[in-house]
Amino acid sequence: DKTLTKLQFAVMEKGESDSTLLLKTGTDKVRAIVLSGQPLNEPVFNYGPFVLSSQEDLQKAFSDYQRGKNGFENAATWESKIKNKRYERDSL
Repeated sequence: DKTLTKLQFAVMEKGESDSTLLLKTGTDKVRAIVLSGQPLNEPVFNYGPFVLSSQEDLQKAFSDYQRGKNGFENAATWESKIKNKRYERDSL
């Protein structure tokens, strides 16, 4: 059994398919995201928002981003349409 507090996460490992996820909150509200998928079975490299399967691919993606190439052409001038909205806890 694992107990999690605010902003924590848990990973259910391969082979735990008969496990149960039980959420107990008492009188507090809870929001949870449960994701599943097949294991990648390959290395994972990350830097900032970039996640790839090799260090070389990661370096290439970061270089492309810095130079505005291969899908990042508008990255330097892009602005979020919701950048000025505030997170409203009670609205979710």
